[in-house]
Amino acid sequence: MQPDHQSLWRLLIAQTQVVFNDNASKLALISLAPLVLSAAAADWVTDLLAALLVLPFVIFSPLCGWLADRYPKRLVLKYALWLQAALMFLMMLALWRHSLPGAVAVFFLLALQACVFSPAKQGALKEMVGSAHLTHAVGWMESLTIFGILLGGLAGAGLFAWLDGAFNNPWHGAAGCFIALTLGCVLSVLVFGNASTAGAQSRDPFTWSLFWNHFRDIAYLWRVRRLFWPALGIAWFYSLGGLLYLIMVSVGRFLHPDSSRAGFVSGAYLAVMGGGIIIGALLVIRLAKHRPVMGLVPIGSLGMTGALLALTLLYPAGWPYVVSLLLLGIFSSLFIVPLNTYLQDHAAEDRRSRVIAATNLLLNLGGVAAVAIHALLENVLRLRLPAQCLIAFTAMLIISGIVFTRRREIGC
Repeated sequence: MQPDHQSLWRLLIAQTQVVFNDNASKLALISLAPLVLSAAAADWVTDLLAALLVLPFVIFSPLCGWLADRYPKRLVLKYALWLQAALMFLMMLALWRHSLPGAVAVFFLLALQACVFSPAKQGALKEMVGSAHLTHAVGWMESLTIFGILLGGLAGAGLFAWLDGAFNNPWHGAAGCFIALTLGCVLSVLVFGNASTAGAQSRDPFTWSLFWNHFRDIAYLWRVRRLFWPALGIAWFYSLGGLLYLIMVSVGRFLHPDSSRAGFVSGAYLAVMGGGIIIGALLVIRLAKHRPVMGLVPIGSLGMTGALLALTLLYPAGWPYVVSLLLLGIFSSLFIVPLNTYLQDHAAEDRRSRVIAATNLLLNLGGVAAVAIHALLENVLRLRLPAQCLIAFTAMLIISGIVFTRRREIGC
């Protein structure tokens, strides 16, 4: 089939804006919390927001996967973009009225919107470009998704710090952030416009069992082993990413306690990783023109393990630490882009979005575990940063071992 590059780029811009806004929202609220709550309460808010971002994926993944297969993905995506704009406006109103519980509740609804958007956007890729260009499309989507996550955090924290100083009122500074983010949502709807996808891929009717079909979808992955191991690798990767995200938040507060600059430093470090991810994704896209890319997965896993070891040993400031973050991003792309390409290309047409939703369920169950582990390490055990990084290094060492022992089943 002829690739529809115009629709692809409309989708890529829209999905980057969605993840940018979700993470700008999270970092703006994380930056607000220490200024209006006690330090202990602010730490718990950080973990609560991280948990709420993944909770809808745990609860509603089967339903959202069915939705993206049952209806044209173009319509699912467009309605989800309008929903995001409405929720951002509600967030602004909650913060203007000094209601942190209200803002947290709206944040949960934003995470639910992302849960609807995710399987539809990933499932639409092959419909737009076909198998021959899928690595190229996945490479751009993965790099822009992760870069949007990291740049969104930097922008949310930075804009909050600036507006907090301008208004001399943290509540109004946070509300000002969401005025800007709402305008970005409307622009995203206009950019997505008439992007085209195929029609509905499934005629399966709605059933109430979609609310508890989680383990049936995971069992399907288990039976189709060529899909299970890539899905498990993707889930492990993003779970580890969630733990690293929270560790970077802790790094910012370690370097700048009781300061609005803490969130900005965390966002800057995360953006460095995002730059590495884009470099790595471009490398994968280039290599895909000449050879199969699944062989890059073991290289990526070993490189990530080495970079995490460096972060464990280094003081969290200075060029050696920044270079280690950059390398972590580069090797992350060598690991995740081939796995996602393989999963989307080999899933059956009428089950692709549900396979993606089941993978989302796995990775977000891991995300909940990552939040619980971070809360245990920081708030209960009171472990310092090197010990937290050591946990992440150990986790990556384990997945590297799995990659090498199961590389034939994974397709490496």
